[in-house]
Amino acid sequence: MHKYIIQILTSMLISTIFSSDCMDTLACNYNPSAEFDDGSCYYPVECPNNTNQCDINDCLEPAGFEWNQSNKILFLFIDYAYKFNSSYPLIELEDWIGGFKSYDETKDGFCELISDNCPDLNNDGFLTDNVEICVGSKYWNGDNNSELPLMGFENNNSLTNGYLEPGDKPYFKLFDSQSDSLFYMQPYKNGLEYELIYSGNSSIDIFEIDSLVALCPFYNNFDTDNDNIPDTCDICPNDSDNDIDGDTICGNIDICPNDILNDVDEDGICGDIDICPNDALNDNDNDGICFSQDICPYSAQNIDIDSDGICDLDDDCIGEFDACGICNGDGTWCLSTEISIGITTEFFIEILYDSPLDIGGFQFSLSGVNILSTSGGAVENSNFHIATNNNTVLGFSFNGNSIQAGSGLLTNIFIDIQGSEVCISNIILSDDDGDQINTNVSMCKYLPCIDADNDSLCNFEDVCPNDYLNDIDQDGLCGDIDACPND
Repeated sequence: MHKYIIQILTSMLISTIFSSDCMDTLACNYNPSAEFDDGSCYYPVECPNNTNQCDINDCLEPAGFEWNQSNKILFLFIDYAYKFNSSYPLIELEDWIGGFKSYDETKDGFCELISDNCPDLNNDGFLTDNVEICVGSKYWNGDNNSELPLMGFENNNSLTNGYLEPGDKPYFKLFDSQSDSLFYMQPYKNGLEYELIYSGNSSIDIFEIDSLVALCPFYNNFDTDNDNIPDTCDICPNDSDNDIDGDTICGNIDICPNDILNDVDEDGICGDIDICPNDALNDNDNDGICFSQDICPYSAQNIDIDSDGICDLDDDCIGEFDACGICNGDGTWCLSTEISIGITTEFFIEILYDSPLDIGGFQFSLSGVNILSTSGGAVENSNFHIATNNNTVLGFSFNGNSIQAGSGLLTNIFIDIQGSEVCISNIILSDDDGDQINTNVSMCKYLPCIDADNDSLCNFEDVCPNDYLNDIDQDGLCGDIDACPND
């Protein structure tokens, strides 16, 4: 007992001198000012009523384990306590032990009615000869560190009516926090069953025993799984490992008795033997890498030539995309060629080009003119064949020749002016591989105004381009061909 009191005082002194540096916000002693965690965190315990308290002493006793303080106390020091056998020790700060005695409220038949001298201690409205009285209880505080206070009867304290009197033999019960069940407990001393007898010779009595062992409510002596726990107490009577993975499913019916997550990836392989327990496709290509982590889940060789983190089987480009978005391109595909109109005369216009790529063929249309023919320029130098109609030009090579990248005169187009300006449109260019080339088109250009009869009207808009007076007699015949221009 002295050792126990010294431990308590030492613990209080240390906690007073040294403040904790616990940084876990869920801990009871969380210190928001702490700069490093010193490992001192402690957490709430679950009380018998399923509430949580940071201080176990703030917990209420289990139902039926309540008791009143007396000045006559028997301290029972307990080295060990077990559930059924030493393989199942009590859970510290959660399991409780209570001391009890059977009391005759009738006092051997002397009491028939409830009164001050014949109290109804269990408040059931009757006087009975075998009322169970709790004379003390406490949570289990661990091996070699637990004591159970048992209260004695005081003549001047009615709250202790029915408590221990000299010669009484208290018995013990376990409140099992895991099942919220009660079990009788057998005391042992020096390896033998022991019966405690209260002497009451002094205000403080001290007893020490080796252990308290919970007794199973034997309905039979069967132990089907041979785990030394009777079937009537065994949460898994057919599982000698008693739910070894802690998933609340007994091993005999657990599809994965050693896997608490029970094949979480649903691949039919329990997690304890699954090389990829969180991957339903596992190692699909047998390369030793789980599917979800394998850059090449369908290729055991894991080939990634360009080291871009994408398996070559799935890689849109084994290499690099250029600025034009072309795999392993030279960056020229998206460059643009400019086609423009140069000099314009009454007889011909120049078509100019400025291209970063070789031109393998072209087509464009002109408005405002009729095309008569073409001549010169890069077209002729490259032996291109030219086909034209009224307003469209098509250029290509029968021999696969190309107009080399560069700039200059593409061709001269001889024209018949049909408007005030000439515009180029519908341009299609291709390179020497037949791929289309992006194009930019310059603005339209004005055409010369040819006024053959000096009537201030351009020939293309003059109904009588060679008649200054423009059919003055309005007979529908221009003056230059009218035999009677004024009649």
